[in-house]
Amino acid sequence: MIQRFRENRRLQGFLLILPTLLVMVVMLIIPLTLTVVTSFGQRDADGNVIYTFTLENYWRLIGFTEQGWDDLYLRILLRSLWLALQTTVIVIAMAYPLAYFIARAPEKRRNSLLFLVLIPLWTNFIIRIYAWVMILRTQGVLNAGSVASPVCSSIPFQPLDLYPSQGPVLMGMVYEFLPFMILPIFTSLEKIEPSLYEAAADLGANAFRTFCAGSRRSRCRASSPARS
Repeated sequence: MIQRFRENRRLQGFLLILPTLLVMVVMLIIPLTLTVVTSFGQRDADGNVIYTFTLENYWRLIGFTEQGWDDLYLRILLRSLWLALQTTVIVIAMAYPLAYFIARAPEKRRNSLLFLVLIPLWTNFIIRIYAWVMILRTQGVLNAGSVASPVCSSIPFQPLDLYPSQGPVLMGMVYEFLPFMILPIFTSLEKIEPSLYEAAADLGANAFRTFCAGSRRSRCRASSPARS
């Protein structure tokens, strides 16, 4: 049986991914399935879920309620989607130059720069968000520092009303997801050989065509099997 296990590549691969697969099923697939099932249910007077199929919750999300039109949940949904779109665009715009700089840095400095990117992830997410609250609130570090500055000490200063508002929420989301965007972009850029840029410049390609060709070559090298 051991010999059969050694010769069966598919079985070896399945056993290798089995722990991760179990974690994904227990921690992701099952909770999402329960959430979807619960979304079609109702609540009784005590707040307990009654598992009866109904589309009332989704009609209420769109704005149709028994009392008439109410777009509260729809506005919340659209605001959340708009915030997610803003976060994605800003994170990409900030992550790509930094990932490119790290990928083109010398190897000794590259490890140090990646270490700096990973340091914030060592702290719990809730603690980091509360740190931003302490910085941005009306009596926070930002307003206190502005009052103590020589520029604001000579003129009347009105504390900045930053928190709570959408601006700090966007700032916190960008701060949280920025490392997760830097790392995959860095991994792709690191695979592009610097000599390809020189060859493209010698052949007359502009910066945009060089970027597109390098990205395609990086994806092809990542997906192709290793050659002997």
